[in-house]
Amino acid sequence: MQAACRGASEEGGISIGILPEDTKDYANPYVSYLLPTGLGVRRNTLIVDSADVVIAICGGWGTLNEISYACNTGKTVILLKGTEGIVDHLITSDFPLPKDHLLVARSAKEAVELALKRL
Repeated sequence: MQAACRGASEEGGISIGILPEDTKDYANPYVSYLLPTGLGVRRNTLIVDSADVVIAICGGWGTLNEISYACNTGKTVILLKGTEGIVDHLITSDFPLPKDHLLVARSAKEAVELALKRL
């Protein structure tokens, strides 16, 4: 998340940190706006509910949870290929993915372009 926030900052954008903790102490230095929730992993649903399109990068169980919830609620998910973690596993797996909700991007720029097209 720090890399995404840093990239947004370097390009003049903003980032919103929806933190699982109840204090701002755990945020990375590149977050523009902090929302400490105290929700722990339950904040994953808040993240997805707040998004129009979800871009998934690398990840583990929390990312898988967000991807699944986004698909179950009809949101478009863009998987960024080559970032390893659960995202690359999903792209290369034989598991039947909901193709109507999942797109694959090969670069961050392509992921953003796909997201903007879906809006």
